[in-house]
Amino acid sequence: MPVSRGTRADTLGEILAALHQVGDSEAGMAVFASAGGGVRLTREPGILWGEVIPVKAPARAARACCRRLEALGWRSPADHDPHWFQYFHPIRKRDYRDLSRHLLETLHRGLGARGPIVSSVALAEAPDGPTFVFDEESDSEVDQELLDAIARILGHFEPEQHAGHLEFTVRRKRHAVRFAVTAREGSVTCAALHLPAVTAEILQSALNVSDQLDRVPFTYAVRTVAGHGDSLVLLSKFAVMPAAQAPHVLGMLLYTTIEPLVDAHRYLHRGCCP
Repeated sequence: MPVSRGTRADTLGEILAALHQVGDSEAGMAVFASAGGGVRLTREPGILWGEVIPVKAPARAARACCRRLEALGWRSPADHDPHWFQYFHPIRKRDYRDLSRHLLETLHRGLGARGPIVSSVALAEAPDGPTFVFDEESDSEVDQELLDAIARILGHFEPEQHAGHLEFTVRRKRHAVRFAVTAREGSVTCAALHLPAVTAEILQSALNVSDQLDRVPFTYAVRTVAGHGDSLVLLSKFAVMPAAQAPHVLGMLLYTTIEPLVDAHRYLHRGCCP
């Protein structure tokens, strides 16, 4: 548990080292604490979820702290109890460096941290349920036989079987994409988690342009994510005729659906387009 009493560069180095441990799946959580409060980064499927945990303060000081956190891009607990929060998706080394500087600025300028900053990491806890939450009372019936065939084909991703759908994570070095796959009435739908707990403004903007997208392998859609509510996903689907359920044909259909979604997800999270 490093305690930083050195220079800003020393503190940044300790934060960066902890972030890499979480990003590389060596740890599930990193905590950076000071006398003024702390920041917790948790690795969840496909994202890093940041929470600011301030210490109790008089009302005037608390309001000033809230204004500073909002200016730094943190979202109010009113949108996601109980803490101020923000999502991150670092891919490149410079993304991790930028994130470490952002967290240090949050501690110093947002929380008014003074004195040493303690960095610690913890192992990941095994997930106790699905990432995606689907309506069990849907009118369309789950095609379990087709879903089982998909699970066998995607075996190298170690898909998790949940009620009525599959979940798995595709990794490309440090880039991770969480997927849900459903099969209903001969149609297979693949959803890639894009933005958890999305703001109403971003959600509406994405849905407004979704029907106008041309020559892209997805549409925007909304799915419920456990612990984060309505979230934006990249969606693609294909129909499966009985003759197409042969493993080699179904495998090709899955490949030509999932790989473009991974590429699109990576492209969007590199900041190349909104």
